[in-house]
Amino acid sequence: MVTAMRSLDTILNTPRLRADIARQVRNFQFDRTADGGIYMPKARLFIGGAMTTTINGADPQTDKNLLTLQGITYLLANGLGAALHIAPFINNVDPVDSLTALNFNSTQDEFTAYTSSTRPVWNKTVTGQTYSNSASVANFTTNAANSTIWGGGVLTVATKEATTGSLLAVVKFSAARVLPQSGDVLGIVYELTGADDGV
Repeated sequence: MVTAMRSLDTILNTPRLRADIARQVRNFQFDRTADGGIYMPKARLFIGGAMTTTINGADPQTDKNLLTLQGITYLLANGLGAALHIAPFINNVDPVDSLTALNFNSTQDEFTAYTSSTRPVWNKTVTGQTYSNSASVANFTTNAANSTIWGGGVLTVATKEATTGSLLAVVKFSAARVLPQSGDVLGIVYELTGADDGV
């Protein structure tokens, strides 16, 4: 059994611990938290995340994520060593935990009207119990006026509108982020945190 006081980084980088947690996930030995994360009673571990957005570097808004079932499975099988990518979406649709990379675009309608030819990399670093790209914000410079963004996903594939790979997490914004002019910049910081329950 995994014991408390181990960081998420330690768990993700220790195959034996990752396998133990993965077994608990396969056996549905976890609970959903109210903010879209998961709590694993046997491991005494919380895993959750949040996305903070800005418009032209101002007006920050933070929203909790939903870790998808596909994302939890990917995370425990692979850790966070490989590149992950951020993709905004435009549908005002609440995501469900069964959402995958296969139906992310068809359900959430990925936003692609920005200057980069691919989804920006989630250029994360780890500090304590948190992985974050706060030191390297993913910026989306729009090339269309009046863009309305309702959320974002964290995926394993860089290609816009790809239906392959895995969807780690998805965030529905509490209020839409509106970029009125071409050239406006949506900045996204995603943080993934693991913490023991302190027991």
